[in-house]
Amino acid sequence: MLDLIVRILANFWDEILKSIADIFFNILDSIPVPSFVADLPNYASQLGGATYWLDVLNIGAGMGMIFSAYVIRFSIRRIPFIG
Repeated sequence: MLDLIVRILANFWDEILKSIADIFFNILDSIPVPSFVADLPNYASQLGGATYWLDVLNIGAGMGMIFSAYVIRFSIRRIPFIG
């Protein structure tokens, strides 16, 4: 009987967390992309030869990793008793 109650509560919390995540991602999807972000390919084409080195050094992937690391660090520091 206790096992049944634990499973019901676990499923209840899973559903609540899924609902919160869905709401969060819907809010993120509703935020429009700024115009300067949409114009980045035009700005990159104006750089000329510098884009070759950006591609060789894989700056795009590196910046993505750094940004995601900062987001994860920020998120972890908000968790009580951990950060």
